[in-house]
Amino acid sequence: MEDPTKQPIIGRSFEEARAHIDISGINRYNPTQVAQLEYAVQLMISETKYDKDILMTLLKLYQLNPNLYNEKYVCLVLLKTMTNFPRNDFALAKYLLEADKVNTLEVRRVLSIGALLESCNFVKFWRLLNGRYKPSESSDESFSQSNDIKQIVESIKGFKEAIRNYACQVINVTYQRIYKQNLVMLLGDIDDKELAFYASHFRWRKIDDEDVYFIENHEDTIKSRNIEEKLQFEQMSSSTSSLNTAVSSSFTEGDEIGKMFDILRSFISHRNDQDTTIRKLRTIVDNSSKNASLLFDVLVALQSEFDEERKRKEENDVEIRRFLEQIGKEILPSEVIALELNALGADEPATNYKQLKFNLLREESEGYAKLITELLHPSSRNDEMILTVDCLIGQFNLDPNRVVDIILECFEYAPNEYGRFVKLIRDFNVDQKDLFSILALKFIFCQRAEYTPMSLYRLSSLLAQENLVDILAVFNLATPTQKEAIEDCKTLAELIRVRSVRAETISSSGASLLASTNDTFPISSILGINDYGPEPSTIPAVSFSAAIQCQQNEDKKLAGTKFDDTVLHTNQKLGLLCAVLEHGALELAKPLFEHLPEIYPFGVCRRIAMAVSNIIGYKIEPFYREKYSHYRENSSFRMKESWERFTCQPKLTKNWNSLFNDACLIAFQLGPYIGARHEVAIKLIRLLNLFYDDGEAQNLPERENYLNIIVDLCDSVLVPAASLLDSNFVYCEELWQILGRLPYQERYRIYHRWRTIHTERCWELSLQRGKVLGMTRYIMKRLSKDTAKVMGRQLGKLCHSYPTIPLDYLLGKVQEFQNFIGPVVDSIRFLSSLEFDVLAYCLIENLAAPEKQDFKVLDISYSPWLQSLASFSAAIFKRYSIDLGGILQYITNQLKDAKNLDLIVLREIVTSISGIESASDLTQEHLDSLCGGDILRSEASSLQMNKLNRRSITRLRDALLKDGLFESLCILIGQQRQFIIFRDSAEYPLKLATQMLDQCQETFVQFFHFLRTNLKPDQYAKRLPSALELLTDYHLSVDAMFCLMRPVYMNEIGVAYELAKQKYKEEHKDITSLDNTQKSLIYREIFINRLDTLSEELAKAFPQTMWQDITYRLHTIFWLLSVNDLIVPEAAYERNIEKCRKELQDLQQVTNSGLQGIRGGAATLRRTAKEEERLKALELKLSDEKKRQIEHKARILDILSDDDIKKNFFAKSLPNKSSQMLRFLQSCGFPRVICSEVDAVYCAEFAKALHVTKTNDFQTIVFFDKIFTDVSPILGGFSERETVCFGRFCSILLELILHWHSSKNVFQEECEGFPGCITKIRKKDMDDKAAADAFTYEFYRSICYKWQIRLTKKSQSTSKSNASTNGTARKQQVTAPNAGGCTLNNNDNNTANIVPSTNSSPTSPSSSKRDSSQPTPAKRSRPLIKSSK
Repeated sequence: MEDPTKQPIIGRSFEEARAHIDISGINRYNPTQVAQLEYAVQLMISETKYDKDILMTLLKLYQLNPNLYNEKYVCLVLLKTMTNFPRNDFALAKYLLEADKVNTLEVRRVLSIGALLESCNFVKFWRLLNGRYKPSESSDESFSQSNDIKQIVESIKGFKEAIRNYACQVINVTYQRIYKQNLVMLLGDIDDKELAFYASHFRWRKIDDEDVYFIENHEDTIKSRNIEEKLQFEQMSSSTSSLNTAVSSSFTEGDEIGKMFDILRSFISHRNDQDTTIRKLRTIVDNSSKNASLLFDVLVALQSEFDEERKRKEENDVEIRRFLEQIGKEILPSEVIALELNALGADEPATNYKQLKFNLLREESEGYAKLITELLHPSSRNDEMILTVDCLIGQFNLDPNRVVDIILECFEYAPNEYGRFVKLIRDFNVDQKDLFSILALKFIFCQRAEYTPMSLYRLSSLLAQENLVDILAVFNLATPTQKEAIEDCKTLAELIRVRSVRAETISSSGASLLASTNDTFPISSILGINDYGPEPSTIPAVSFSAAIQCQQNEDKKLAGTKFDDTVLHTNQKLGLLCAVLEHGALELAKPLFEHLPEIYPFGVCRRIAMAVSNIIGYKIEPFYREKYSHYRENSSFRMKESWERFTCQPKLTKNWNSLFNDACLIAFQLGPYIGARHEVAIKLIRLLNLFYDDGEAQNLPERENYLNIIVDLCDSVLVPAASLLDSNFVYCEELWQILGRLPYQERYRIYHRWRTIHTERCWELSLQRGKVLGMTRYIMKRLSKDTAKVMGRQLGKLCHSYPTIPLDYLLGKVQEFQNFIGPVVDSIRFLSSLEFDVLAYCLIENLAAPEKQDFKVLDISYSPWLQSLASFSAAIFKRYSIDLGGILQYITNQLKDAKNLDLIVLREIVTSISGIESASDLTQEHLDSLCGGDILRSEASSLQMNKLNRRSITRLRDALLKDGLFESLCILIGQQRQFIIFRDSAEYPLKLATQMLDQCQETFVQFFHFLRTNLKPDQYAKRLPSALELLTDYHLSVDAMFCLMRPVYMNEIGVAYELAKQKYKEEHKDITSLDNTQKSLIYREIFINRLDTLSEELAKAFPQTMWQDITYRLHTIFWLLSVNDLIVPEAAYERNIEKCRKELQDLQQVTNSGLQGIRGGAATLRRTAKEEERLKALELKLSDEKKRQIEHKARILDILSDDDIKKNFFAKSLPNKSSQMLRFLQSCGFPRVICSEVDAVYCAEFAKALHVTKTNDFQTIVFFDKIFTDVSPILGGFSERETVCFGRFCSILLELILHWHSSKNVFQEECEGFPGCITKIRKKDMDDKAAADAFTYEFYRSICYKWQIRLTKKSQSTSKSNASTNGTARKQQVTAPNAGGCTLNNNDNNTANIVPSTNSSPTSPSSSKRDSSQPTPAKRSRPLIKSSK
């Protein structure tokens, strides 16, 4: 401070200086007095004097004369005015400063000190003064440099004492009692001596035994304030008489208010009773709707008079309370007014009057302004805020209830200061009822405005979390009511249905219009020549984005704003629920959910679902970070912002138990709406998937229960949630990691509930279904071969969202148009694994649809839709990796119900995947190849398939090995033939029945071939029951049984043969290799042993009468052997070997062409080298197999030539040898001939082998005669395929007959003298006892001629006969429900004919008598040949 002696001498003291300064009148603006005023200010400070006029005049002169401005004296003046608090001199001084003068550092610091003191923040001021204040790092920190604050304050003499006096005055008007600790803090940490001085000076009294000071009883010192209205109502009414009627009517309120005052004061003074008062008030209120509000204002104005009257007597208090309650019920029914009346004391007589209506004209706004500033920009610590607020209330005489309201307003404005405001409210000791009343008024006001800000919801949530208000009470007060919410839910559900139906149709004109206004391009512009050919097909030039936009625009028109976040501003219940959830207070939200319809919150507002998803994500995040090895730190960045808003931290998941018992239960409540936050859904899926393999989870006692929870969670939450995601391929793949572990039954159940129950229950799913269906229709109209890739991408996106809808629609189109299969198969390449599995489910759904079961056949063929589905199934299962378990189990179940129409699906699948086609209508070359070994057969099959999909073959094989499908299908397909013959033939047209029979047999042979080719022999043998079980327990025909078991027995013989050879070599170490003779002996021994064992085992399954004609050894060896045991197609082997050599030569030419320097030439050479290796290996394998087959054939023929073997093939006790041939044909020949063309070749070769080996009692000529004598009944009982097989059989036999017929030498060499040609020839006029002529070549030629004549005549008659008549023979000539083999039947012409039998499954022996079905020779026409006795 400058020395006063250097200033103009106008006096040695302040009083002298003030006497020489004239600031009255015009001199107040005299700039020459600035120096004198500055000198006076110095004296004022040094002598602790105060003159407001001098201080303000100096600042005014600075304002008028900027050239005289002195910042130093400005700061001194401001500091000096602070010593006069609580007067407003400091505020007046601030107003006299120019705006550009207050931005300097010195002035700002002084103003900041003044702001602290104005807001009564004494605690912070004293910390600044004592050097204990720690500045914050905030950019708006006013005291970032607080070290020189003490120096600034000490420049004013007596400043501390003046501030302490100011603080004491504030304490006097604020507190009745105050803790000593708080008192010391407010006074600047003074010691006890100073405290005692101030307590004595201001008459404070310390309460005994308590650390509390009694300040003053404000209730005893209340002084009523009589406010006189200068403008009376009478004056108001008289002054407005000249106004027009409309204006004057508004002033009539004054008269009515006056009447209300008079009526109520009469009640208070007991001049009128309660009923009279109520009647008069009702009369006034009924005159105008505005009078109700005026009445309440009058009640508020008379509050003090009501309170005085209530204090006089207890009965007055009860009377006034009843009076107020009656007014609230009868006159003022409004919720707001009723609520305020309750606060007046209508409910509780002991409650003091709480002012809820504020009169802004009678209150000072400065205190509230400082309060708001302090609340939003606090200058004190949180624990000291209550002291500052209390001081402001006392200093400015603020209404405490309004202070609470302002605190709530500031809390609502700054919810991030959650902790500070909550502590302040608790320290303020606000009654919960009062807090609820204020909050309720806010909600009611927003209801009237029809707009509620989210900040109010957040405020209510935060207060509820701290138990300051009852959230359920606030929730019940909010709109809509529960009844209205239920009605709204029904209305919105109907609106969803309308939106879904509307979304199913996309306006092409609307999409075209959108496309013309946007930058779009036609689909044809993205079709390349390399992919789709030179000229793509014509497609409307409308982009998918335009179609989607058109669909969305139509939907928005219907939806309006009823389903977006704006609904939270009008629906207070949902808004409050959303705020609670966004704060993480799930436990607080649970009772709120119970008061709303189940799907209502999530269906109306997606934000609520997202809030619950965020809670789940927060809970599982640490556990996910611990368990998931590929965790990335930035994987939750989108949710961290939401987590930071959590004021109630949810309980974290720490182990598997807490995951399933906590997080998963929340997910169940959320349902499909977990898709609102796909990151949470994916993390939950990954955790559930890890549970299966986690070591800790393996030992949990509740593991089985948790696995069931996973299935239920997938069913009701995770799978339907895919429909709420926007084409999320990754989500589907992650979900498949769990679903792929489940059996197909569980998966298909989940898919079914997805498309039915959950879609009906969840609004979003229902709407998404309509949208997906609409876009699918739009896409399918434009799908073709040329656009398969482009459309497939869009189709894939739709399937990612809701796969069942587009896939069902695709299948429907496939069933309508068979030529649609190719484009559809190409277009689904972009599906995920989950969607491919859904496709398999949809396929089964279409096949098993109850309404389609009666339409699977059409007239005399399969329905086109069934054939299309079968072809489509084969195409997709071959090309894509789809689980085959479901479709195979479906076919199995259909076969169990004796429904064989779906076998066409299995046939197409096996054909497409394995390349094994049905062995019908074969060329001679193909047939020769099939008669060879496994390698030659595989090469024959590869001719039908250029490229086999090994992965698809493996998938089909693995699917068959699961759940017993392999055994079930083998047995069921074998049984189906009998169902077709004895049941379906009566239901379906005959031609269709024969087609079904042929397809069943072809499928059986094809399926067996696939199993034998792709299964290891041991694996194959272990899964099938024994032969005896197949015959007796499963009632398979003998041909079906041996078709399945033949590889098993032959493999056993082969394995035993190899072991025997090895053992022989070990016993004879001097022998390095065995010759053919030794090998043949070893093989014969093993074969005969196994043959005898098997014969004895199977003999029990057949009636004993069967063995009266043939032995079970012949029966067993016939069914045990196959065609490659009897013939070696050397021409076929040579043909394939030559083919390999030719291909090798072609490859060598490519290698020598010099491709090394050409682009891609190196890769071509590598492929060529691999192909060369394959062909060389194949050539070697074919040569080795040919050699082995020749050796094997020789061993089999050696066995058949063995005298001990062949002499026991036929029974020797029968006088009529022809019955032996009939029985052989019945039980062996015909059943196997009709199996397949390969088996027909085998039967012919077996008969030839029996003839060549000179088998005893095998009558070759009789055998031929039984076949060719009358073929009409035989052919009439065959289906088309069986006729082809029989024709192949007859063809080979006729070739043999013509071979013997070709020359006498051939006949003599191969027939004459053979047991099969030793017969007696019955001449036309001779009896049965006539002597026999020698069976010569000429006789043989005549027999052949007669056979030819017979065959020609029968062929002509058969071709002319009615097909239906011929076909009935098979059904009319059966004797048992299971057929297999042949029987004898006497027709009307008494001619013995051989026809197919009906006994497919032999029964146990029951009688040793001869079968009554044997022929009676005396009653039939004369045959050409009679066997010798």
